Amino acid sequence: MKRLKELGELTMLQNKRCKNTAETAMLIHEIDRRKRIIAEIGGRAPGEDVCQNILWLSMDPTTIAHVTGKVDMDTVSFVDLRQVVQSFCN
Repeated sequence: MKRLKELGELTMLQNKRCKNTAETAMLIHEIDRRKRIIAEIGGRAPGEDVCQNILWLSMDPTTIAHVTGKVDMDTVSFVDLRQVVQSFCN
């Protein structure tokens, strides 16, 4: 049950829209934290596609504009997307 609760809270992050790059950077840390918790509880972390969708839906408009010019969203992995977003936000 605890794993399902954490998975639900992770997916609810996609409903939060970041207003600036600082919030987007904090979102990345929150996704990583929740992935770690879910892995500790249930043995495996959520899929890359789930985390990628959460990040993509929640990013602020400035970061989205930057990222779309840097990566191909059809083929990018969560790790690569996370790295591009973090480098821009920091």
